[in-house]
Amino acid sequence: LNILYYYLNFANFLNRNLFFHRFAYILILYMPDKEEKKLSQEEKRFANLAKRFIRQASIATKNFRMFGEKHPVLVNSIRNINEILKSTLSGKESITYTFLEGAFLVEDLPLKDIDPKIYSFITELKECEITSLTFLAGITDDELKLLLKSLSSGSAFLKDNGGIINILHQKNVSHIKVDEMYFKRIS
Repeated sequence: LNILYYYLNFANFLNRNLFFHRFAYILILYMPDKEEKKLSQEEKRFANLAKRFIRQASIATKNFRMFGEKHPVLVNSIRNINEILKSTLSGKESITYTFLEGAFLVEDLPLKDIDPKIYSFITELKECEITSLTFLAGITDDELKLLLKSLSSGSAFLKDNGGIINILHQKNVSHIKVDEMYFKRIS
């Protein structure tokens, strides 16, 4: 990496070979960081489940807007999300997803390659000023349905009804917590 850095500076200094300059820059961008921690098999499984959850939640919130809450497509989406959460929660009491300025954490594990265009659920959470969602073991399809329906209605709806926390509290949702805890990667 140091050699490429020096070559890049040399090519920049000479400014003669633009192709080499771009090539060296691309190599530097794609070289893995030596200090980057390799994920264990369990962490990889956990990360994949988290990405699947966010992708399915994105699909479900769009389905609410397109089809309405009783449509079979939406019922299937809710069931898929709950199965993903059950797999993620196996052996745990809760799982927390944290959404912070450009970062997405599941528990204390940062997830990479999360494109907000694909994972629109994250964008919707930001618009609703939600920084974390905690799901407890025993979550039901009806609880998920209420959460996703409320989020798909938009931030104006949530503000008019006292916020998502109030909506969940009024409906006695006990397996979803909003902004009660979040994880922040310090190191």
